[in-house]
Amino acid sequence: LKEKRMEIKKAELQNLMGVVETAKTLGITPGTLYVWISQKRIQYVKVGSLTKFRPRDIDEWINTNIVKSVQFN
Repeated sequence: LKEKRMEIKKAELQNLMGVVETAKTLGITPGTLYVWISQKRIQYVKVGSLTKFRPRDIDEWINTNIVKSVQFN
C-alpha cells in the first residue's frame, strides 16, 4: 500500500516554520512538540531530515482543538 501524501506548493515551502518557531507559536517547549510529532498528534512536513510546519496547518490544528465554554445560569 502506498501512503497518500499531501502536495505542497512551492510558495508554501518558503513559509514553513521550524520546530522552535512552531513551539513558540503554540506556547509549548520544543520537547513537547517532538512528543506530539512522534505521536502524530499534529501535522508536519519532512524536508529531508528536517521537520517543518505549514502555518495554515497549525492554525487549523488550533481551531480544531478549541474547547468551548459552558454557560452557567
